[in-house]
Amino acid sequence: HEKSLMRFDRNTLVLSSKPSEKKLRKLGFNNIETLRAGTQKNIGDLLIKAHDAGFPYNFLWTFSFEIIQGDKVLYFESHVDKPSRIKQKGLKADCAILTTEEVKILGLLPLSNSSETTLKILKELECRNIMVQGSDPAETKGLISYFLKIGKENLRIFRSNDINIYKDPGSEVII
Repeated sequence: HEKSLMRFDRNTLVLSSKPSEKKLRKLGFNNIETLRAGTQKNIGDLLIKAHDAGFPYNFLWTFSFEIIQGDKVLYFESHVDKPSRIKQKGLKADCAILTTEEVKILGLLPLSNSSETTLKILKELECRNIMVQGSDPAETKGLISYFLKIGKENLRIFRSNDINIYKDPGSEVII
């Protein structure tokens, strides 16, 4: 994502995980605040709440988060989540950014959620809007591709459950 980051002024406030901080500093960013699970940050009328990431990413100082503005909530988890974690934390959202193509390394260790698991998470969040995030894992090239088991994305299950799907580049959700 370096290319996208380079479009920003280097004095822009960046909320980041600890491992990403070093990379951002190398790119010339100097207004970086690191977040950890359980912390929150106010930026104008936005409240950002960091939560622990799903396994195995919770060991890497990454986090999931909510962005709250008034009574509207955006939830983001970039890899793996579980409906039980959402229920335990009592999270609710108007829109969620989640994966929909299950990827497992060596067919065992999940790296992202399947469409079916994501649907369960959306139901727990009481969320009617999903912005699909991911990097088209089937396009992965090189040695790593031999170690990945990639499941099929099933967007029909979201439509059949009256969930709005936003996947195309430039998609916009108004909540």
